[in-house]
Amino acid sequence: MATFATLVSGGKVVIRPRFSASDFWRDVRDERCTLFQYIGELCRYLANTPYQPVEREHSLRMACGNGLRPEVWEPFKTRFRIPRILEYYASTEGNFSLYNCEGQPGAPSDEYRRFCQAACPWHCCDSISTPRNRGATRKGLRAVFA
Repeated sequence: MATFATLVSGGKVVIRPRFSASDFWRDVRDERCTLFQYIGELCRYLANTPYQPVEREHSLRMACGNGLRPEVWEPFKTRFRIPRILEYYASTEGNFSLYNCEGQPGAPSDEYRRFCQAACPWHCCDSISTPRNRGATRKGLRAVFA
């Protein structure tokens, strides 16, 4: 999503052939990146690398992606001086996206639970995995919201 949005708006996209935690911040600095997209555990990999002076010599305004664990969020943001983190969930075959717009640690699944509670006409769940008493099952909820 970040890649396509950047291209559509006339921006430059840098794609490295292979991820390297030890060279990541040098690439970000040298390419003058203002945003990077992460997936899964990439931020934890970066947070586990030894300190390098180059890790704060960047022009980043935002990191966006999905899979940033809450316990990694704040240490990652502070150590690498990331002004904003946008956690989202979307899929190419889906017809909507979920975003953690508050910028607080946590996945958009927390937003999804609130969406279910507010918008679900069946009022059948308190959360993704806890059906209420109307006979709804987790399998049924997947069919409704997939």
